[in-house]
Order: sequence, then C-alpha cells, then structure tokens
Amino acid sequence: MNARQRRQDRRRAEGVHQDAYPAKCPITGRPYFMTLDHPELGMVPTYGGPYDSYTIPHAEGEASQPWHERELVQHRYDHDAGGWLLDVVETVPLRIIHDDVRDRLEDAEDTLKALGYVYQGHHWKPAPKDGVRVEGGSDGR
Repeated sequence: MNARQRRQDRRRAEGVHQDAYPAKCPITGRPYFMTLDHPELGMVPTYGGPYDSYTIPHAEGEASQPWHERELVQHRYDHDAGGWLLDVVETVPLRIIHDDVRDRLEDAEDTLKALGYVYQGHHWKPAPKDGVRVEGGSDGR
C-alpha cells in the first residue's frame, strides 16, 4: 500500500467517526464543545465550554423581515447548573446585511462627505469651519 492509499484509507476512517459539526462556530468562532439535547431544538452542537456552551446563533424574527433588522440569538447551556437557560435567549452583537443595503449605505456616506459632513462619535456632523479643531473626529486632524 502506497502513501496515497494510506491517506485515502485514513480519511475514510476519520469520516465515519468524525463529528458532523464544524470545529468552530461559524458566527462567533468559539470552538466546538459537545452535542446536547435541547428541549425545543433537539440535538444541537454547542460551542464554548467548559462552564457555558452556546448553540450556533440564528436570525430571530420573521422570514419576511430584512436580514439587517433581525437579531442573531443563541441558546446557552450552563454546565455548572446542568441545564439550558430556557428563559434567556442571548443576542449576538452582529447583523447580517444584504449587499444592496450596504451599497445604499455607502452611497449615502459618499453623499454626506460630498456635502461636507464628517463622521464623529457615531454621528454625522457638519464639517468644522477652517481653523476649528475637532477632537476625535475623522477629519484627519
């Protein structure tokens, strides 16, 4: 048996026993911890651990809502208490945004810049007059 055949045999063997879930949560990057039985969702992979582990976040809300208006939520298993925190659904501070929405936001940003506005402290403000310094602004001074 040559090296290539051994590699193929090893891959086949690993595939039979390998867990079906990603090694890391695709949203949070937490490492895979274990599969648990959730009372509403059934068997789910959890990520994190060893004290708390979480399901893969999913978009809450109605399918008819735009993605950027829907919160990402995850369920938490408390390993110290030995159970799911069923009355708590934790949000993830991320949003999924469609390219068309992002393009419109970037176009609006270009328009505001062309009108002389600067982004400062999470708000757009009129650009300062010459000789007036803005602390912490994005005007490059």
